[in-house]
Amino acid sequence: MTRPGWTMFGQNRRRRFEKAVTEEVAYLLGLHGAPAEAFQAAVERARRPNIPGSRVRVIEAAAQRLKALADQATPGARQSPQTILASVLPQ
Repeated sequence: MTRPGWTMFGQNRRRRFEKAVTEEVAYLLGLHGAPAEAFQAAVERARRPNIPGSRVRVIEAAAQRLKALADQATPGARQSPQTILASVLPQ
């Protein structure tokens, strides 16, 4: 028997993680504007010693997505095939 809201293999955990990453990307873009500047801010933020490890993972994932956005905005830049944007993921 399973509890309501619980799914096998951590589906809810993955959704919460994706939601947190999406919110972090939106926050950084709103704060810094350009994806390249938001990426640099995310990298610096992830290095802070007082941030818990789980939050660092969210910030690092957000930094990867921001880097992909910055690379797309740069003419002639090559996008990594492993990058998955939050807008592509099922909600």
